Amino acid sequence: MGVGFGQVVIGADHEGAGVDTEEVERPVQGSTGAADYLLQLEKYAVRCRSQVIVAFAGPIVEVRAAQCGLTAAVGLDSGRKDERDAQTFAREMIQARCEVASARDETQIAMEVLPQMLVGELGALRGESEALVEAEFAAIEAVARRLVEVGRLMAADIAGVVG
Repeated sequence: MGVGFGQVVIGADHEGAGVDTEEVERPVQGSTGAADYLLQLEKYAVRCRSQVIVAFAGPIVEVRAAQCGLTAAVGLDSGRKDERDAQTFAREMIQARCEVASARDETQIAMEVLPQMLVGELGALRGESEALVEAEFAAIEAVARRLVEVGRLMAADIAGVVG
């Protein structure tokens, strides 16, 4: 999916728990040529889309983990933050796509349509996240079981568990 991460942490009190993903920075117009800026903006939109899927996956995995008896992996209070993150990244994705379309003189999107686009994108991406979790749950469960044992896994540790 193109979302890099450094570590996955779980704590008994769930403070600071979660996936530590790489920063997502919006490209700055004028820092490069127009064509390069649009290319960077398109990549940014793709990255935001991936971040939405990651944000939705957290609570889905927590519920599935609880069903497998991995209750130490559950921090359901984090679901609200994940929901906000998903909405933020989906808005950013749509705005970037609109900016690219506008720069290329493609069809303009009316402001009143944006909320409907956001709801549609969120629904579609949540479905993709559910499908991804379902398809990869054996690997996710292996990582979750190891995470419960040790509390923190770095990217290399995770590769060792699922590799």
